[in-house]
Amino acid sequence: MIEHIIETLKHKFRTNCSGAAAVVFALVLPALFAAVGLAVDLGQAHNLKTRLNNALDKTALAAGTLAGGESYIQETAGKFFHANYPDDRLGEIVDLQINVGDEIVTVAATAQVKNRFMSLLGKPYTEVSAEAEATKAFWNSIELALVLDITGSMAGQRIVDLRNAASALVDIVIRDSDQHHEDIYSKIALVPYSMGVNPGSYAEDVRGPVASGTCTSPGCQRFRFRNPFNQWVTFDVSNCVSERSGAFAYTDDPPSTAYVGWNYPAGNNPCPPNPVIPLTDNKDLLKSQINSFQAVGSTAGHIGTAWGWYMLSPHWGYLWPEESRPAPYDTERLFKIAVLMTDGEYNSPYCNGVISQDATAGSGSMANKINYNAPNGSSFEQAEHLCDAMKNDGILVYSIGFHIDNLAEAKAIMEHCASGPDYYYLAEDGEQLDAAFRDIARKISSLYLSR
Repeated sequence: MIEHIIETLKHKFRTNCSGAAAVVFALVLPALFAAVGLAVDLGQAHNLKTRLNNALDKTALAAGTLAGGESYIQETAGKFFHANYPDDRLGEIVDLQINVGDEIVTVAATAQVKNRFMSLLGKPYTEVSAEAEATKAFWNSIELALVLDITGSMAGQRIVDLRNAASALVDIVIRDSDQHHEDIYSKIALVPYSMGVNPGSYAEDVRGPVASGTCTSPGCQRFRFRNPFNQWVTFDVSNCVSERSGAFAYTDDPPSTAYVGWNYPAGNNPCPPNPVIPLTDNKDLLKSQINSFQAVGSTAGHIGTAWGWYMLSPHWGYLWPEESRPAPYDTERLFKIAVLMTDGEYNSPYCNGVISQDATAGSGSMANKINYNAPNGSSFEQAEHLCDAMKNDGILVYSIGFHIDNLAEAKAIMEHCASGPDYYYLAEDGEQLDAAFRDIARKISSLYLSR
């Protein structure tokens, strides 16, 4: 540009040889150099300002979405800024400030660019400063109960598909610990169920201590009862539990108020070996437990549903280690979520710890049932009441039906329990099951952040 102007002036000077023109040219030329040089240097500064503003805007927005302490946000945002303003960009960064407030993140930077012409006038650099700010995102905590069907019909490829899909969800939902703020977290509880739920080492705490000997009412090591054929049958107590009946059947009152039911199973319908796992953010523990799932037993889906609620209930928290205790229902920035999954119809209601005579197909031989109907009604009816109560407490419920396209009641309960149409999934193979779990995981992840 400057060369073009000078050549133009030279041409005019050559076509006008008067002494006056020579004098004018000699006087104008230094000022012309200065003006053009100033324009070039100011143009560089303007470009620097634009690029700096772009990098700071991106950094402020990114910093506003970070969950963590001040030092973590500053360090991470600093790396993000330098990635968006690398060293080979125009201008050198001489100062970067990242201030993390309660609600606002402010990012300010100063850069300098070497002057090409003004350096001749004693100004070797031009400094440019810029600033950007963003409102901090409100991060939310997640408490999630996975209520998973490990009944006998899940044997073979189905249990493999479930292990893979549930493990993928764990990887997505549990965030890396170095991003956690002290009061922001994501935790998952596991509730594998079949003919009942296995509370593991908490069995005595939730059902009461076992007396020795044989008795004709539940509570002893061996329970003697009559089956529907009026024959005496004796079953040993298992480590599993059945539903709670009476006034507390559809509440999350703690077991210190009302114990859950005993469980006396037939030998061919045993208690599943996989216990519940209280809320944890330990990915390795969760995935190792999921990968150990064994498919066995009939389908007491209502008991699994109840335990999904219990694992999220603050009233049950005293049972678990401190780090596994659910927060109160009204905790700000907290979502409590249950995911219910089944591959069959709920068929195993209980009476006095034994599957009742009005249990439906798939619940075992009539000879292994007690000669009473279930006091709470069918497994489906119980699950409906439990889902309604759980949702009334503010728990979001997702449901997945696996291979249940021809099972009307199973589809009905999954649809009823879901918090809405977008919370209800059907899957007919492992690929669809994996897609359902991943979609739920992505939806849960979106709840972390609300701007």
